[in-house]
Amino acid sequence: NSSFASASGLKFLSNFTGLDSSNPGLVHPYGIRLNDDNFMYVTTQDTQALLLYDSGGSPDSKTPANSIYPGSVAVYGPFNENGNGVRDVAIDDVNNLVFVAEEQLQMVLCYDASNNFTNIFNITYGGKDAEPIG
Repeated sequence: NSSFASASGLKFLSNFTGLDSSNPGLVHPYGIRLNDDNFMYVTTQDTQALLLYDSGGSPDSKTPANSIYPGSVAVYGPFNENGNGVRDVAIDDVNNLVFVAEEQLQMVLCYDASNNFTNIFNITYGGKDAEPIG
């Protein structure tokens, strides 16, 4: 589709993934990170979720069984009608950790990606102390 070409001459290759009946959680994608195993983490503002996709763009089937959306690692809300809490994601591939910035909670949450995405630590703001998950 040439309508996706930019002034710099970049060529549009394909749609990696998109919102459809098999991927209902991908509403207002915001932050994107690729890990060393070519899995893509995507934060979404309107569904307040952290989603994981395989290298083919399909929601990952290894995410927790109680996931609300296919491929969701975590869902945080919605906290209000604006639905803009989940901001960004960072990956520490060496220690197999995933960090999520969440605006409404005013926290950075840390997940152990090797242990079914267990939330292991919250880093809080606003003068509050860090809050271990136990």
